[in-house]
Amino acid sequence: MKPHKLLAPLALPLALLAPTAAPAQPAAPAKPAATASAKPTAPAATTAATSAPTTTAAPTTTATPTTTADATAAPGGTTAPTAEVDEGRAHFTRGVELFRESNFRAALVEFNRSFDVSKNYKVLYNIGQTHYELQDYASALRSFDRYLKLGGDEIEAARRTQVEADIKSLGTRVARLEIKSNATDAEVFVDDVSVGKIPLAEPLVVSIGRRKVVLQKNGVATPARTIDLAGGDRSSVSIDLNEVKETEAQGPSRTGVWVSLAVTGGLIVGTAVVGGLALSAHDDAKKKIDTFGVKKADIDAARSKTQTLALVADILGGTAIAMGGVTIILAATSGSKSAAPAPKAAVNLGLRGVSVSGSF
Repeated sequence: MKPHKLLAPLALPLALLAPTAAPAQPAAPAKPAATASAKPTAPAATTAATSAPTTTAAPTTTATPTTTADATAAPGGTTAPTAEVDEGRAHFTRGVELFRESNFRAALVEFNRSFDVSKNYKVLYNIGQTHYELQDYASALRSFDRYLKLGGDEIEAARRTQVEADIKSLGTRVARLEIKSNATDAEVFVDDVSVGKIPLAEPLVVSIGRRKVVLQKNGVATPARTIDLAGGDRSSVSIDLNEVKETEAQGPSRTGVWVSLAVTGGLIVGTAVVGGLALSAHDDAKKKIDTFGVKKADIDAARSKTQTLALVADILGGTAIAMGGVTIILAATSGSKSAAPAPKAAVNLGLRGVSVSGSF
């Protein structure tokens, strides 16, 4: 099956998305699919083209296909609003244009939007073709299978036979992958696309080739696991989340708490020592003042020493208080798994005292 050769079948959903027409005009012969491609048309294309409803032209964007009376019928037999039919047809027309230009990713977006708006199961056929061009065989298989299920008895026998043959061919281009894990409710991503949560009800049907599998839970993702799959493979991969759980249980590092606590303790000890020296210098200065015959320069030196030691003791004491506050904050935040990053603080010493700056 080569969907990029099957341009003739693209007329079918376009015709069925069109509004009810006036009495049908004589149909002009459809252009062969080979006009869109230099290579021979696949046999499936011929079958599909001949089984499609009669049209006035090949499926170009300017063609006005003749339609049946139920062209605006939505699934279930209800009539879709005209606005939705018009919007669905517009998206489908752009999809056909982009498909002809080999812009398959953009065409897929338009076909998907057409289906979302019109709910016309026939667009799924084109979606399947486009997935095939993108080598997303698993998605193509799902689209064709859904097309047959939703279409039911409305699908002509010849077309059903052709699509069933395509599905059989696609079965050789997919594999089944079972994903196991010790975690529940972990989201599974295959090639960066979410496919469900653990435990999965059944093995995943994925395209052959190299696939990337990632599990994510509570915002934490496992390292990517790659696996090579050949057609028809039935493989399994087990991804353990123990390391992720242990990391979450440990929470942020408490190293900063212990460092801050040690600095605070050192400052307290330094304050006590310098404070003791300041008291001793004060007593010494007082004795000099009471001693007869002591020079004024000696008294001034003793007073200066006392003031200097007292200032240093004040600075160390203030710094110890500030660091004590930082230690308390670090201890409180590092004990929570969901805590914000530890506050960054800096203690600034100066002749006028102590100050603390930073972000909390």
